[in-house]
Amino acid sequence: MSETPTARTPLWLIPVARAIPALLLGLAITFTGGHSAGFGAVAFGLWGVVSTIPAVLVLIRPDVAAAQPVAARRALLGVVVLTAVVGIIALMLGLTAGGAGFGILVGVWGIVAGALEIFGGVRSRRDDAERTARLGGIRDAVIVGALTIALGVVALAIPVEFRQPFPGAGGQPGVLTASIIVVGALGAWGILVGVLHAIGAVSLREPRPAAATIGRGADAS
Repeated sequence: MSETPTARTPLWLIPVARAIPALLLGLAITFTGGHSAGFGAVAFGLWGVVSTIPAVLVLIRPDVAAAQPVAARRALLGVVVLTAVVGIIALMLGLTAGGAGFGILVGVWGIVAGALEIFGGVRSRRDDAERTARLGGIRDAVIVGALTIALGVVALAIPVEFRQPFPGAGGQPGVLTASIIVVGALGAWGILVGVLHAIGAVSLREPRPAAATIGRGADAS
């Protein structure tokens, strides 16, 4: 009895490289109190800069470039470059201006980056439907893109001057501010997207028929 040759696509490295920084961002925000704009800007900025490193190291691998649909690759490179630039700006805002403009920065980044994610998935299915389907389709790209756009909309929709008093624990009054909402939404986004990427990595790491991963690798160049 002959067995069908199998191969493991190197593309599982991409969601791994994206999952770990996103989860670290989400956990750092979740377990840190005082969600000020300054804290949020520094956390977002550090994530934006640090997450670029593993993403670039994976994307420059020849085997990853050969296996990834061209449209998806270009869109992801756009997201990585945008995130690095916005991360540097966020760090500067957090360290020098107390995080002023943090919500607007996250909002614009979220909408543009989310749109790029979805565009890359949809375009790759149109241009290279067979390989895109073999690699799991565009579901993850659409979900990640939608979550990122939702984060951007929340960040832009909350007025900077928003303040809502509420009864705190032990009878101590608390105040819900715009920065608390945006930073909290950023943390939730990090955990959700991180878990989604981790699941995607496990799925892609499963051995598949060899033709599904290398049969059309030359077409991506």
